[in-house]
Amino acid sequence: MNKNYVFIFLLIALCFTPNLLTAAPGDTTRVFSHNETHWRFRGYPQTFLDTVQFPEEGTYSKIIMYYVLGCPQNGCSEWDYKTNIEVWDPITDSTFQRVELARVITPYAGNKNYGWFHEYRFDVTDYADLLKGERIINAYYGGFQDGFSITVYFDFIEGTPPRDILGFHQLYRSGGGGFKYGFQNDPINAKTSGATVEANSQTKAAFVKHTATGHGFGNAGGGNPDNCAEFCRKWFNVNVNGTERYREYIWDDGCGAEANFPQTGTWIYNRAGWCPGGEAQEHYADVTTAFSAGTTNTIDLNWQNYVYTGGSSFDIHYWVETQLFEYDSPNFNLDVEVENILVPNTFDRYSRDNPTCGNPKGVVRNIGAEKVTSVRLSYGLEGNENYEYSAATDLEFLQRDTFELQIPPHNFYSGAGSVLTVNAISANGRADDQQHNNENSAVFESVVQHPGDIMLRITTNNRANENWYYLRQIGGDTMIYRDDLQNQTNYFDTLSIEPGCYEFYIYDEAGDGLNFWADNTVQGGNMRLTNLGLDTDDPIFLENFPVEFGTFFRYTFTVGYDMKDGKPGYSDDWQPDDPLAVEDDLLDGVSPAMRLYPNPAKDRLTVDLEGLSGEVLVRVTGIDGKLAVDQKRGVSGFDAFDLDISSLSAGIYIVTVKGERGYLTEKVVIQ
Repeated sequence: MNKNYVFIFLLIALCFTPNLLTAAPGDTTRVFSHNETHWRFRGYPQTFLDTVQFPEEGTYSKIIMYYVLGCPQNGCSEWDYKTNIEVWDPITDSTFQRVELARVITPYAGNKNYGWFHEYRFDVTDYADLLKGERIINAYYGGFQDGFSITVYFDFIEGTPPRDILGFHQLYRSGGGGFKYGFQNDPINAKTSGATVEANSQTKAAFVKHTATGHGFGNAGGGNPDNCAEFCRKWFNVNVNGTERYREYIWDDGCGAEANFPQTGTWIYNRAGWCPGGEAQEHYADVTTAFSAGTTNTIDLNWQNYVYTGGSSFDIHYWVETQLFEYDSPNFNLDVEVENILVPNTFDRYSRDNPTCGNPKGVVRNIGAEKVTSVRLSYGLEGNENYEYSAATDLEFLQRDTFELQIPPHNFYSGAGSVLTVNAISANGRADDQQHNNENSAVFESVVQHPGDIMLRITTNNRANENWYYLRQIGGDTMIYRDDLQNQTNYFDTLSIEPGCYEFYIYDEAGDGLNFWADNTVQGGNMRLTNLGLDTDDPIFLENFPVEFGTFFRYTFTVGYDMKDGKPGYSDDWQPDDPLAVEDDLLDGVSPAMRLYPNPAKDRLTVDLEGLSGEVLVRVTGIDGKLAVDQKRGVSGFDAFDLDISSLSAGIYIVTVKGERGYLTEKVVIQ
C-alpha cells in the first residue's frame, strides 16, 4: 500500500476515534489500496500486492469496492487480459486463503493514452469478515505485456446489512492456469466435485457464487469442434447433496453493448462468460432448499460434456472461482434502497445511455422481508424544486426493479447544480425501517443544443437488413423510423422540429454496427446529424456519430433551449401525474391509453402505457386468434416496456393490455 495513504488513514483514525465510535448509519469510511499501480509483465505469477489496514471493528450496511482501470505513461495495451482483485485471508503467518472479490477483462485499448480511466464498482458486502484488520490485497494481472494501471479503494458504509453472514466457504479455485476443459484424461468434473461444507446450525439461506470465464480457441471443426473454451456456449450445474439446484450457460451475449467502445480488437464477438472491457459474469445459485443447516453438505459442479483433442494455441480452460455463503434471516421487515441512478449519470458503466435530457431512471432494491408493491419517490436537482412520484413494483427480498420518473419539459435540469437526488420516502404506504439507504445522488452532464432545422443522414453497409433506427421527441412523437433498409444506400431525412428533448437511436441485430474492421461486409457505413445544405439562418453544425458502435448507439439533444438555462419564459407550474399515490391507488383524471412503436415492428416492440397501475395482463394474438405472447407486468401509471417479438412470423397482430382501470387494444404490423 502507498505509505502516504497508510499514514493519512492512521492519522484520521487517531484524531477522530471518538467520532468513529459514534458513527451513524450511512457514514462512510474510505480505505485505499492500489493507487495507479503499473500493471506490467514481469513473469508469472503476475501478483501486485498491497498491505491494507481495514477497520478492525464495526458493522456495515454495504461495502463497495472501486476498481479503476487506467493507462500508464506509455499508453494502454491493445490486448484483452483477465484481471482480478483478491483478498488474502491469513491462515498462518506465511500461508493465505486467496479469495477473489471481482474479475474484469481489460479492453482492447491500443487507442487509449495516459490520462484515460474507466471505473467499475462491486458490492463486496458479503466479504465483510475477510475485510477486517490488516489484509493483503492482490491486483492480479493476466497480461503478457505492459499496458494498464489499477487503482482500488473501498467504501465502508455504517449500518446493518440486509442479513448477517454466518459462513463463507471457498469451494473451488482454479488459479491463474485454469481448469482444463474437454480433456478426457483430465476431466474438469474431477476438479469441481467433492467439496464439503460444515453448515452453521442457524443458517436460513445458502447461495453459491460461481465465476467462470473460458479461454483458448482454435481448430474449430477439427480437434476443437466448437472453438472452445473462449467461443463456445456450454452449461454447468450446481448439485447440493446430490440434487441439482441450478443450471446455466457460461456465455455473455452482450459484448456488442459494452460501455468501452469502440475498441481496437474483436470486442464485439460474444464470449464464454466475459466481454473485452467488461466485468466477468457472476452466477448466483440459491441452494437453500437443498442445503441442510448444522450438518455436512456436499457441493459439486458438473460441466457439459465436450471432447477436445487439440488445435488451440494453448490448452483450453475455464478460470474458475466458486464460493458458498451462509446467511441468517433478513435483519429488517420493510426496507427499500435507491440502489442506483442509471440516467442521468456520468458513471463510466452507464455511458451508453448518457448524457440525456429525458426522464431519470434508476434502480430500487428490496432489502426487507416484506414484499414491496409500491414505492413513493421524491426527486429533484440540487437547489431546485423537488417532485414526488409513486411506482408500482413487485419485489421479494433482495429483488430489484427499474423506475422511470416524470419531469417537466424544458426546465427540469435548469437553474441548479448538476446533481440529481432521488429519495424513497415510503414503501407500501409507510416509512421503512432504515432511512440512510433511501437516498442516492448522481452527477450528470448536459446534452448539446441543436437548431430546429436538421438533416439526418444514414449510409448503410452491405448488411443493411440488420439495422433499424429512429428519431423521436422524448415523451412525444416519432419523426423518423426506418427498418426496411437497402445495402449501400444513402437515407436523408430533413426536419423542422419544435423545442424539446430528442433522441436518435440506431440498432444492429448482429452487434457489429455500421462498420467493423474485421469484416469487410460491415464497412462503409456512416451517420451524421447536420443542417449543412439547408436553407436556414440557424448556426451551421455537423455531428458525426461513431460507426463502430456494436449493438446500438443512442444520442440525445435539445432544440430551442439550453439544458442548463431552460427555455426562456417557460412556466414551471408543473407536477407529475402521480399514477400510484400510495395513499390513493386511483389515477384520478387520467384516461388509460396505449402507444405501440415502432409500427411496423421487427424483433422489438415498445408498449407505452398511461393510466394503468399495478399488475396488468399483456397479450399479443395473431389475426387468426392464436396467442403469441401472454405475460403479466407491473406498471406504474406512466410506463413503457419492450416485448421480444423476434420469434413471431410477419403479419398483423393485436396487442391487448388489461388492468384494473381499463382494457386497451391496438393493432401492430410485424415484419
